[in-house]
Amino acid sequence: MQLTVRMVMLIVLLNTILFALSADIKFDMLKTKLSQQLKASEYKSALSTMKEIRNLEVKIPSSFDYFEGKALFESGNPDKAYIKMESYVNATGKNGKYYKKALQYLIKSESAIIVNKQKKIKDEKRKAKKEREERERDKFYCEEYVESCLYARRKLKEDACWRSQRCGGKYSTMELQMIRKISQISGCSCARGYEK
Repeated sequence: MQLTVRMVMLIVLLNTILFALSADIKFDMLKTKLSQQLKASEYKSALSTMKEIRNLEVKIPSSFDYFEGKALFESGNPDKAYIKMESYVNATGKNGKYYKKALQYLIKSESAIIVNKQKKIKDEKRKAKKEREERERDKFYCEEYVESCLYARRKLKEDACWRSQRCGGKYSTMELQMIRKISQISGCSCARGYEK
């Protein structure tokens, strides 16, 4: 219990000290933290640190766009990475320290964007095909069901007509119910009159 209270007090104290620092010193601290995260390939953590740096009101060097683009690409976001690398190359030109590496990331990002678009199109086509097949299958089952219903009605109607002619109208209660339904649905004239 005492240990957790001490930890909380220490965290509060460190936050107070951090807020007391000037924006330039905070920038240097975050920049050091960022370089450690990038060296350790902790790109998602680096992106959150970059967000903190952007929230500071200090002048950010153009190389920051390169590192942000690299972190975005490596964390699986080639669209945003392309924009950052393009921004870096446009800002520094051929004289930029990371110009060649930025061009490589631009090429990789462009390729990844194309692959993602092709994959998306392929997935959409597969989904549309699956939906079309399901509709066709449902339509087939529906048509088959309707046909079987029509067949059953036709058979019942024929049976009712045959019975009325052969048996002189002597039906069981269940047969009478079916004949009434057939008469209502199909309008079988020969079934009428023998329902009683």
